[in-house]
Amino acid sequence: MSIAITSSPRVYVGTYGKYAGGSIAGAWLDLADYSDASEFYAACRKLHKGEHDPEFMFQDWENIPSGFIHESGFADADDLWEWLDLDEDEQELVALYRDNVDGDASLEKAQERFYGRYDSESDFAEQHAADVEVPCYLVIDWQATWNGYLRHKFTAVHHKGECWIFSNH
Repeated sequence: MSIAITSSPRVYVGTYGKYAGGSIAGAWLDLADYSDASEFYAACRKLHKGEHDPEFMFQDWENIPSGFIHESGFADADDLWEWLDLDEDEQELVALYRDNVDGDASLEKAQERFYGRYDSESDFAEQHAADVEVPCYLVIDWQATWNGYLRHKFTAVHHKGECWIFSNH
């Protein structure tokens, strides 16, 4: 038995009827294979064509950010397919934001709140001070500046050896 490793967003689709009958029969469907949710649901109906009016159950999913999906369907299928159309870097940014800051955020909100990638919170604090008029509460200790003030206005997400900064407001 071989296991395919994929980074593609995918969903294991069964049905509540089969589950209630003691079966988890279904299949993994790769979202990239479908141009929109209608096409995806058509594939689900075809997969479970033996059931009259199947009620789909998303028993598992991979590589889909928080808030886009739950057991009984997609939270907002249009938003999900819009996310799928983003390039890899933008997908990663939105996924980090939704998984770590606001699970229900729109794509636009995640993109607007992104401040950049830094080596650390203190590096961000130093750059932020250079970008704005330096207020009196800043100290030379940039980590203390982050800890004492900026961490309340921004969220730091450590990912792949970098510190991704998002605005909280």
